[in-house]
Amino acid sequence: MDRDACTDLHRFLGIDSVPAAGTIVITDWHHPHRHAFVKWFLYRYVPPKKRVALILPCSHVKPYSRSRIRRQLYSLMSRYNLWSCVQVYTLSDLLGLVPIEVEECYPAANYEFPPTALGALKSVLIGIVAHELRKIREFHGKIIAWLPSKHADIIERAARATGIEIELRKYGQLAFHSMKELVEHLSKVCIQ
Repeated sequence: MDRDACTDLHRFLGIDSVPAAGTIVITDWHHPHRHAFVKWFLYRYVPPKKRVALILPCSHVKPYSRSRIRRQLYSLMSRYNLWSCVQVYTLSDLLGLVPIEVEECYPAANYEFPPTALGALKSVLIGIVAHELRKIREFHGKIIAWLPSKHADIIERAARATGIEIELRKYGQLAFHSMKELVEHLSKVCIQ
């Protein structure tokens, strides 16, 4: 967690106090902090310049970093010394792209919005993600998405709308098995 990024986000949201990470307080697409978060990302957030943007799926566990798969992935990324090369974003069904710097901050750490709740709003989310991809493309040489099929469609459609090339690596129920392959691939990309 980047305290400066969290502070900036919370100032942008106009809030002084926040719920503890993991406490679910947002479950509605129309919540004002959802909309404000997207505006913060598009107009205020400045991504760090790193070779690779890695887009990961959200998780039921909030903050994402507390989920079993994220703990293992982040540990592998540390072991391979990838943090100076790879910037992580989470594809959230509610918030769009969430940078790692604020994944433990409100509202990213305090919502529950299942993909099935998107319905007709899916096209709106795709449009938001398209704008966010245009933004992050300026800061990263390559965008890699490691996603299950339910999230892959959102990224594929947003990328197609923008003409931005994304390397999509889909996984099914064997995410843990493909994780090591992903990290080894990232390692190769980082030394090219």
